[in-house]
Amino acid sequence: MKTFAVLSLVIILTAAKPLEMDDSKSGEIEQEQDPAFISGSNVPCTYVKGDFSIGFAYTDDSFNDGCNSCMCGEYGASYCSRMYCAHKCLYTAEGEYAGVVGWFSQGSTYINSAGQACTCTSSGSKYFGSTQFVCEEASAESGSD
Repeated sequence: MKTFAVLSLVIILTAAKPLEMDDSKSGEIEQEQDPAFISGSNVPCTYVKGDFSIGFAYTDDSFNDGCNSCMCGEYGASYCSRMYCAHKCLYTAEGEYAGVVGWFSQGSTYINSAGQACTCTSSGSKYFGSTQFVCEEASAESGSD
């Protein structure tokens, strides 16, 4: 009978042994260590390139918005010097990347979503005064021959 009791006790204790957990995972779901998946490295920063197209930079890449030197951080966060370039025009993208900005030199021209040519002009000298993009007036076609 003693043997039966001891054997029963061993079986109960073995069954009641707590599960061993790997503390390094601390309950987190294991994720692949693919470089494109690593925290935020697959989210690009967007900026306007010198030809008015949208450029993309990734984590730790540097870029220039036409006025400021910038670095792309995790999750698409841009860290830029905060200069105001009074002698350049601030351009804001339209459409899919609306709100992305870049700075352009006087004389730079682009076609806006309304089909108008917009040129960076200054009200003062080349380095002083206000600069802005001035768009041509919509041409009114007359019906006379």
